[in-house]
Amino acid sequence: MKNIFPFLYQITLSLWLGGMVAIGFVATPPLFKNLGIDKAAEVTGLIFPIFFPYCLVLTILARFLFGLAYRDVAVKSRKWILGLLVGSIVLAAVQHFFIFPKAEALRDQVGVFADTLKTDPVRKQFGMYHGISNGVNLLLMLSATGLIYLTPRKEEEEEED
Repeated sequence: MKNIFPFLYQITLSLWLGGMVAIGFVATPPLFKNLGIDKAAEVTGLIFPIFFPYCLVLTILARFLFGLAYRDVAVKSRKWILGLLVGSIVLAAVQHFFIFPKAEALRDQVGVFADTLKTDPVRKQFGMYHGISNGVNLLLMLSATGLIYLTPRKEEEEEED
């Protein structure tokens, strides 16, 4: 049973990073290219309320599984891993509980983007939150990538006394 936790930790990291790449680089660009801004925003408005909690749950699960997987193993990069995991939990929570709800509220205020000037203050504020959200997503992807890179390999693990 002990050997299952490193595997589950790696699967969790893979689901986290894969989900973010799939949404950020595979799904949304063609939506905005082919559907136009308003229809694509409507579709992503259906996806993101599921996606952001998904990311938050995976970051928390990764932290939990790392603790189970490597509690009795000397891990050289333990501080870096824990720092990335805790930082990712905070970022994912801020994204889910603060950034996304504010962006959604602003998107609703804008209404139809095609009919709203780019200089409209509410649209500009939405753009700011959208940019912050993209930045957070990028940081979370980089964090997941770093965690995958730092995952201890069998040959690096040593039993602690």
